[in-house]
Amino acid sequence: MKRSIAGWLVALFLMAVAGPASAAPTIGMELNKLETRDNNSCRAYLVFDNDAKAAYTKFKLDLILFDEDGIITKRVALDAAPVQAEKTVVKVFDISEVKCQDIGRVLINEVLECATADGAVDKCMNRIRPTTKAGAELSK
Repeated sequence: MKRSIAGWLVALFLMAVAGPASAAPTIGMELNKLETRDNNSCRAYLVFDNDAKAAYTKFKLDLILFDEDGIITKRVALDAAPVQAEKTVVKVFDISEVKCQDIGRVLINEVLECATADGAVDKCMNRIRPTTKAGAELSK
């Protein structure tokens, strides 16, 4: 019995020294700014922070826009590729027929495409860290 306790203590010590298993690289996605273009469109500025050692050659997202009451107002496919390796980049896209002040929340509904030069990336949605500095929430 003493051996098994000692074995467990050694195993716990080794796990503590080694630290947690290395996490998959992440990509920060920040809704930084919403800018009114004219009466019927909005320009969104998204900041992508890729901490991976590989560039994303494909990075296409299905976004759902909600108004302040939680009603869906628009669905948008956003192609943000390429996203360079170990780099922060800003991507700008226009949202037609939606006023900025009518956007209360942006949902990253699905990752439509996600790949590096090595091929498709599994569980890409899990790698995205959404944040916002704009008035609208960004979530997944």
